[in-house]
Amino acid sequence: MKKDVLLLLCFLLFFLNLEAQTISQKDSINIRNNIIFYHIRNAVPADIPEFGGQIWRDSTYFLFEKMLPINGHLRMEFKPFKGKGIFPLEGFHLTSLYMPQVVDLDSEISYSVRMLGFYSDEDYLIAHNDETGRILYISGNFFKSPIAQYFNLDPNKPESFYNYLMLRCYNVKPDNIHYLKSDEKGLYFSIWSNVMRDNITFLIDSKCYDNYKAISIGGVDL
Repeated sequence: MKKDVLLLLCFLLFFLNLEAQTISQKDSINIRNNIIFYHIRNAVPADIPEFGGQIWRDSTYFLFEKMLPINGHLRMEFKPFKGKGIFPLEGFHLTSLYMPQVVDLDSEISYSVRMLGFYSDEDYLIAHNDETGRILYISGNFFKSPIAQYFNLDPNKPESFYNYLMLRCYNVKPDNIHYLKSDEKGLYFSIWSNVMRDNITFLIDSKCYDNYKAISIGGVDL
C-alpha cells in the first residue's frame, strides 16, 4: 500500500514538473517572432524572388510572404532537451525546438520555408524560467541572448569552453569538440556536426565570448 502511494506521488510530481515546463502561448509567439525577424534581417539576395529579371533587394514584403505561411503560423515542436551540455544558471531549464522546413499550403497546419541564407535551420535551443517567464535564446537562427557570463570560461583553459559550445552550437548537433589554437582574433575549436556529418571550425571572439561563428566546414572556408 505504501509503495503504491509513493509511486502515485512520484507520478504526480513528474506530471506537475512537465506542466511547469510547458511553453506558454505568449512565449511561443515571442520565439516565433524572433525567428521570423532574424531570418528577414539576415536573408541573402537569393532568398528574394526575381521578377522580370529584377531582384527586389530593398523590399521585405516577399520575405514576410515566405516566412509567414498561409495561416500566419510557424509550426514549432517543443521537446525536452536531450543533447549534451548543462546550463549553469539556476532556475532555468533547457528546451529544444524543432521547426520543420517544408511548405504545405493546402494543409490547416503550415510550415516555414527553407531559406538559402541559413544552414542547420531546423533545430533551436532555449533556456526558460517558469517563474519569471524569462527566455534565453541559446542556439539557432534567431537573435541570441548573451549567456557567456553564466559560464566559468577561461581562455587559458580551452576545455572550459566545451560545455558552452555544446549548447551554443546545438543546432548543428555537436559532438567531439577539440581545441585547435588561439590568436589575436580568438579561440578556434573543431566540432563534429551530426547534421553536416563533418567537422565545423568555430571561432570565439577573444573580446566577447558571446560572439562566435562557424568559419569553415570540412576545411572549406565559409
